[in-house]
Amino acid sequence: MSSWPRGLRQDYSLDPAGGRYSLFQVSDWVMQSLTEPADLTRITYEAFEDAHRASNTRHLELFIDDVPPRMPELGYAGAVAAYVEGIRAAERDFGMSGRLVVGIDRSKDGAYAVARVQQILEAPSPYVVGIGMDNLETAGPPERFAEAYQLAGAHGLKRTAHSSEHAPVAINTVTCLDVLGCDRIDHGYFVMEDDAVIARLREDQTLFTGIFTTSRRSWRPWRRASIKAMIDAVLNVILASDDPGMFPTTLANEYRIAVDELGVDRAWLRRSALAGVDACWLPETEKAALKESMTAEIEALEQELFG
Repeated sequence: MSSWPRGLRQDYSLDPAGGRYSLFQVSDWVMQSLTEPADLTRITYEAFEDAHRASNTRHLELFIDDVPPRMPELGYAGAVAAYVEGIRAAERDFGMSGRLVVGIDRSKDGAYAVARVQQILEAPSPYVVGIGMDNLETAGPPERFAEAYQLAGAHGLKRTAHSSEHAPVAINTVTCLDVLGCDRIDHGYFVMEDDAVIARLREDQTLFTGIFTTSRRSWRPWRRASIKAMIDAVLNVILASDDPGMFPTTLANEYRIAVDELGVDRAWLRRSALAGVDACWLPETEKAALKESMTAEIEALEQELFG
């Protein structure tokens, strides 16, 4: 299990001595360290605690991978129960809400993806609301997973995918929308390569999660410039944090980058924050209540700070 999408582990993490480890290697070390259900509950709870304390996050959705290798007897349903225990404790302690997204490793085949969806359907949980596709985009084209995504959609599960992040093409995002039926797109920076796709995405107001800080590679200027181009093109970008425990960042820090380096204004930040509510996978009644409360808090904060 990991609370981060595998698709962002494509580069390196620095050790204290200045060396480099593959992010996939670091992930494997973490997976090997998880030996009992209480470990899954603890890291889930702590992910919520960190998000609450650092950024006053109100709703958090975490990717989960396969059952950790040192507790195969737990099975999918047992692992989900352990994660959910952590979420419920965080909801109680921090006033947050949370959901789980089952990650599909795109380096594997379509049959694996179908089996992952079937696990969700055989052991349903109100906290597991959808699927996402992770790992390196170049490892598996989105069309490989059409059957799994269509099965998920037929049973009311939400769908997202890492797209147009590693492969420098817009067509993968079109496939994710038209073939996989994705409700939102994670990343999507290379959609800026195709003007016709940009026009469609602007008209449809397709939701993108924009993330400045992930791997070491992502600290380079290209990603931030791409997100700025998406914003300038009036695409529907919401800011998110990814692997804050591995790549030191917070959601608040991602907002600071948007202001300090991209120069976005207060009106855009407000729209993006509220669009994040639209993008989340809570039930509609809960989304409406969350949006109402956030709108009131934003208005009160603006009045306090700006009069």
